[in-house]
Amino acid sequence: RRRVAAAAAGGPELFAPRVAAAGLRPLDAVLDLSIPFAPSGEGLARRVERGRYRRVDWEARLRAGGGESPLAGLGARFDVVAAHAVLPFLSPEEVARLLADVVAVLAPSGQVVATLYLDEAGAHARRAMRHGRGRSFPDRAPHHLSRAELEERAAAAGLRVAALEEIGHPSGQRLVVLRRLSEPG
Repeated sequence: RRRVAAAAAGGPELFAPRVAAAGLRPLDAVLDLSIPFAPSGEGLARRVERGRYRRVDWEARLRAGGGESPLAGLGARFDVVAAHAVLPFLSPEEVARLLADVVAVLAPSGQVVATLYLDEAGAHARRAMRHGRGRSFPDRAPHHLSRAELEERAAAAGLRVAALEEIGHPSGQRLVVLRRLSEPG
């Protein structure tokens, strides 16, 4: 129910334009890991050539026993991996696992664009889900990562935080752009 509330509070309509602004091109291959009931994929699919957009429910694959790599077997590389309202509903350990899994299918110059709750000096419970009248907790979903935790998990997967910004998301999520450590800019 929390995921539905977070998505219903808004945000998907903000996400596709932000992914596009992060450098989405019509010929990019896009892997969308966003929650299945969020319409963000519709906006992303319209921005790339037909057949260049694929949606996968990573968390469902993980929970169904997807092994160490729920994305194994996709047989493709992706220029953009999008994840709206996914990271907040994964434990910090699962976030690390997701990032490692994504790196395996990310094109060399690809990027990950996701939303997350950023824990700013322990203020997570005051900020998140303020419009949905929900609460958040440090030990269960929706989870929050500090910037240091985000950078640590990204670096462990071979990624770096290229951008982190406030996007006016109704529930307080931030947008993060991750790129390979070896990729400039």
